[in-house]
Amino acid sequence: MLFSNRIIQTAALLVVLAAAAAAQEPPASHPIRDRLPLDDLPLRVLSPLFDNFAIELKNSPDDRLFLIVYGGRRGCRGYAARRGRVWKDYFVNRRGIAPERVLIIDGGYRENFSADYFFVPPGAPEPGPSPTVDPAEVHFFRSNSPRCRARRR
Repeated sequence: MLFSNRIIQTAALLVVLAAAAAAQEPPASHPIRDRLPLDDLPLRVLSPLFDNFAIELKNSPDDRLFLIVYGGRRGCRGYAARRGRVWKDYFVNRRGIAPERVLIIDGGYRENFSADYFFVPPGAPEPGPSPTVDPAEVHFFRSNSPRCRARRR
């Protein structure tokens, strides 16, 4: 009797787990490959990672690379956009990737400067930003602040 109750309980558990697995949403067509903690890393430090991105783009000639950059809660006005332009310039001018295949998107703001990257195949939906900080809560340093001047170099 105890053995048959255990079989019934196990079968019921398997049915519940199977139903839960079937009810899960399908995975996104362009999952986040990584979140890049790139606050003040110079391009020479990032270039090995970006070289791997360029190789992947050359191996998949129809894919596009989306880099969504986010400014931090505290920072210099326009810093994320400047970093995005530098990164795109690296792919286009140093690695020979067509400019229309590397898209930089201003994602808004997060606690700290960061970036997400996506490799998107043809026909897949474009990724969108996912900011976590309201623009009204962002504090910009003065443009002549030593912090902002040092970041422009």
